[in-house]
Amino acid sequence: MKTLTIYSTPTCGNCKEAKQYLNSLGIEYQDVDLTQDSNSMSFIRSQGHRTVPQIYLGEQQFVTGLNELKKLSAQEILQKINT
Repeated sequence: MKTLTIYSTPTCGNCKEAKQYLNSLGIEYQDVDLTQDSNSMSFIRSQGHRTVPQIYLGEQQFVTGLNELKKLSAQEILQKINT
């Protein structure tokens, strides 16, 4: 099974809420702190993003942010991860 990656910063409220939402659903993810990982920051910027959280599945964007993530149920998220 693939794992979601949340590109975030420590002071981002939406990042914290996205992680809390996934935790409440029991969905595993990798958290990448962009303030500590310059390669990941370069990747996110190369994708045209200027805000966080950015939520990816592998090299593909999974959803466009917190609001889109919260529209998905645990079953919908797992289905997307496992396809």
